[in-house]
Amino acid sequence: MKTVVRYSLVVVLSLLSTGCYQPDKYDNPSPDLVQLEHTGTPLTGLADGTTPTEIRARISSDAARSKRTVVFRTTLGSFVGGKGDSLRTEAAADFVATAKLISPSEGSATVSAKTYGVEANPKVQVTFARVYPTRITVSVDSFAVSNSITNELLLTATLSSTDGRPSAGTLVTFDATYPSNPAGPQATAGSFVNNIRQARTDANGVARIRYSPGGIDYQGYLTITATTSSALNTPPDLAASTRVFLYRK
Repeated sequence: MKTVVRYSLVVVLSLLSTGCYQPDKYDNPSPDLVQLEHTGTPLTGLADGTTPTEIRARISSDAARSKRTVVFRTTLGSFVGGKGDSLRTEAAADFVATAKLISPSEGSATVSAKTYGVEANPKVQVTFARVYPTRITVSVDSFAVSNSITNELLLTATLSSTDGRPSAGTLVTFDATYPSNPAGPQATAGSFVNNIRQARTDANGVARIRYSPGGIDYQGYLTITATTSSALNTPPDLAASTRVFLYRK
């Protein structure tokens, strides 16, 4: 009788174990434990620093609830809710983990996903395209300034697309002119700090530069202009201007 009971107990335990988590699958994980979706399909995004491109990783349905952590990494941009170039997240009930990738810079990002020491192969490529501007504005931090050699103005240009998206990483050229300039009405007056009159926009589509009107023997309005290339660098250029009053000290 005892032998029958023992045999029955062994059978029951064996049946129960077949429906439970099997450690061997994680002690010796399969190379296809995690796979990135979209592989083979070109993914594109907008390099505006705000518009996300969704990346999905699917893990094996054998994964127990405590074994569903996926770590995403990227060579360009960052993940929404992540830390720098990485994101640690849990797969949902459908065994799919999702990451949202953004970038303020144009270029190609290589995205990887790893779980339990196994990395998805192949990786996914995401190409971020520049948001070319269709609108530009320029402003100064003061509406009047003296011609003292130590005075400076902060010039700010803001670039955006038709739908208001910031144009990041776009080169802007600044200039300052006045009508009675002896070198000609279109010749640059004054000087730019470090002789640099160009700057690239940041993730918000903003470019800033410092300018000094010091030493100009003139009293009246200076015209401050910001110019940038339009879509695909084809003419005409986009330009905006504002004025600041220069007075003799």
